[in-house]
This record gives sequence, C-alpha cells and structure tokens, in this order.
Amino acid sequence: MIKRWAITAYLLAFLSLLWRFYAVRHPDLVEYWYSERFYTFIRMILHQLGGWLPFPSLYVIVPLLLWGFWYVIKLKPGYAVSGIQRTFFLVFHLGAYLSGLVFLFLLLWGYNYCRIPVEDRLNLRLEPITEQALSAEFIRVSEKLSEMRADSALLFPEKMHELVAQEVLDWLLAHGYPADRHGRGRLLLPAGTLLRFGTAGFYFPYSGEGHIDAGLHPLQMPAVLAHELAHGHGFGDEGVCNFIAFASGAQSVNPYIAYSAYLSYWQTLAVQYRRINPDKYLAIRSRLHKQVDQDLQAIRRQMALYPDIWPRLRDVAYDRYLKTQGIAEGMQSYHKVIMLVMAYHKRNE
Repeated sequence: MIKRWAITAYLLAFLSLLWRFYAVRHPDLVEYWYSERFYTFIRMILHQLGGWLPFPSLYVIVPLLLWGFWYVIKLKPGYAVSGIQRTFFLVFHLGAYLSGLVFLFLLLWGYNYCRIPVEDRLNLRLEPITEQALSAEFIRVSEKLSEMRADSALLFPEKMHELVAQEVLDWLLAHGYPADRHGRGRLLLPAGTLLRFGTAGFYFPYSGEGHIDAGLHPLQMPAVLAHELAHGHGFGDEGVCNFIAFASGAQSVNPYIAYSAYLSYWQTLAVQYRRINPDKYLAIRSRLHKQVDQDLQAIRRQMALYPDIWPRLRDVAYDRYLKTQGIAEGMQSYHKVIMLVMAYHKRNE
C-alpha cells in the first residue's frame, strides 16, 4: 500500500521545484517576498524552537532525521508482495522521504539562492581581475595586515559570538538589508568534525543555525562565524558570504575581529596570487610583519591536526551542489569575494 504521506511529499517537492524554476527568473520577487519577509519569519520561528538549547539544535535534529530514514526502510506493505513489489515499495517511500527534505530545504532557506545579487543591490561594478589589479590588492592588504598586527596586542574577545553577530547585523542594516537578531552561531564539537571534510563551518537550514568547527585556530573563528551568520541572514553564494564577513569584520572596533577578517581575506588573495606569480608572492610574503607570519604558521599547524578525508570527492560533490543551486562558478564562487571587495573598496575610496 502506498502511504498517503509519500504522495504528499512528492507533490510538495514538485511544487517547490516548480516555484524555484520560476523564482530564478524573478529575483526581485524572491528578494521582496521571500528573503526580506517570509524567510525572516522562518528565522524567528526556528529561533524560538531551538534558540533556548545550550547546544546546537542539529544534535537533536540529525538523530530525528536518521530515525525517519530508518522508519521508512522498516515500512511494510501490509500485505503479501513479490520481491520486485517490495523493492518498488521501498524505493518509492525513500524517494518520498528525500522529496520531503528537498521541500523543507527550499522552504526554510533554499530560495535565497535566487535573490537579487549583492553587487546589484549595492551598485558595485565587478570587473575581471587582471594580474596587475590582483598584485596591487595583494600588496595593499599585506601592508594593512602588517600595520594592524604591529599596532595592537590581540586578545580573543570574551563574547566573540555576540560581537561578530552584531557586526554582521549592523553592516547589513547600514546597507539596506532588513536583518534581525534571530541568527545564531554555534561551536560544533568534537573538534575536527567539519575540518576533516575540508570545511570550517556550515549553515544548517533545518535548524536556522550557523556552525563553526571547534578545532579552528582562534584567529580564524570570527571570520568563519561571520561567514556562516551571513548564510543565516539569507545569502547562499559563498563568495558573497565571504564578502559580508570581510566587510562587516573589517569595520569592527575590536582589533581581534578586524584582524581576523583581513587575515582570512589575505589567505584568499594569497591562493590566487601565488598561482599566477609565485616569485613575487614570496617576495611580498617575506615583507609581512613577523607576527603575521607566525600567525599564518600557527594556523597551518592547527589545520594539520585535522587532515581532509576524501578531499577530491568533497570538492566534486560540493561543486555540483553549488551549480545545481544556480551558482555557475561552483567552488570558484568562494573567490568572488576578491572582485566584491575590490569593487566595494574602489566605490568607497
């Protein structure tokens, strides 16, 4: 017997995907009705449901999802069937279960991939990055990083999560986004849970919480947290979230948070610049303040404690996921932050 809930799940998934097909072509409607209104209501509801917990809500939700998966596997047709019929029954209901998850993903967060691009909202003119422009940006940020490290004794903020959340909120409000305080950042234990899969943090749409790995070096935490909070505020593009993390952190009055933002951005620039001009990269790197170099080495040692498991498989899978969500650049979207920061800096000069 086909269960009624299974048919409902397929129908909801079909309608949600149909709406997404329409939404991609009408980002203005997504921005106005979903991202700025319906999604903020969803965030409030999720905050009320799990915000009181002293630990990440996914510690509760993931076991429930696994229990649901097991429940579907154990379902019996209720009458004698052949082996082929039993296989069809199982596949049909597993498909329905996954369809339900797809529907919830899109409803709770996924349509944010279809919203108006940040560069259009902020009137930023993105230009192709030439070697000359990248070199100038890398030198500028390297000098700024050295200057920041020379001028301050960095102390990890006592209320880092609250300070970073406020910085992201203030930046969004200042740039016309109707943000709220319902987003949450969580520290995910045990250390290395995410890092071993090549990621420092992730946003969980089913709980409305952003997570950062407890194994991160403290200097990485503010920037990674800001990135995940940007996801929580309804931004799907990885490069955009990196940009919001940098822009909000760079303006912080807390030197530790500001330094973390610049350090993270410098590492993104370094990956690109080292690839096209390794000799000049080494020359610029050698001129960094001694303490900056020590910070980079400390981060590298910390990351070495949690080596990737199947990095190539991870990259291929996530690249495919991003492209199915309309991010044509796939994994390369992480580096869109460079174009955004350069355009933002140029506009504000």
